[in-house]
Amino acid sequence: MRTAPGARERRARLALPDPARSIAALVCGGTAVAYSSFVLSAWAGSPLPVSRGYVSELEAVGQPHRDVFRWADVLSGAGLVVVALIVAVHLVARRHGGLVGCAMLALAGFASLLDAANSMSCVPSIDAFCRAQQDTASGLVRQVIAPHTISSLLGFLAAAGAMLLVGTALTTTRPWFSRLSITCSVLTGLLGLGDGVLIVTDGAVGLTERGRIMVFSVWLLAVGAQLLRPSTTRCVVRDARSTDWSGSIDG
Repeated sequence: MRTAPGARERRARLALPDPARSIAALVCGGTAVAYSSFVLSAWAGSPLPVSRGYVSELEAVGQPHRDVFRWADVLSGAGLVVVALIVAVHLVARRHGGLVGCAMLALAGFASLLDAANSMSCVPSIDAFCRAQQDTASGLVRQVIAPHTISSLLGFLAAAGAMLLVGTALTTTRPWFSRLSITCSVLTGLLGLGDGVLIVTDGAVGLTERGRIMVFSVWLLAVGAQLLRPSTTRCVVRDARSTDWSGSIDG
């Protein structure tokens, strides 16, 4: 539209609610809660030592409320696949690196589903016979090639890669979230290396594993927070000397 000469503009940004993004944020939050379900171990009366027991042992045969933790894996796995789609649509758009990160996020979800389908057959942290079997050369080989071990390793690598790629894809558009994502990815990698060292040295691997899970859960909550940032309308208002006004929309 044409405006009077010398007209001045005022721009006001008005927050607009977006129900779809709000629902997506809730999905991210729910997935984070399900992914870190190990915090319910005290409620479940688990006899497993927190410092030395694997989180996956909560789902082993004979453990109290094992089905609760298995269903938590199912919910977090399905949730991660949905979160991957959410991030692809609402955050990374057409950035190729970000889309690869979303694919890795979905892969982490499928790994969680495989974890639920392939529970550990015994509990080495409290079962001396199970631990003795794993300490042998043949037992170590069986442990490495076990479906549960493979899916857990795949989930760890996919989660770290997803945070890194999504973070680097959003460096210019969402700098704060980008830095957080890259930091979470690096921290996850360091904790993963710590897992390896502590497994070999028979150390407190339960702490580093739980640390990795919590880092990823915090990142999922941060994704939800990004989605709660409201879309805005930018209104251009002319002063009294103007004959008309115009407006524009920012998504």
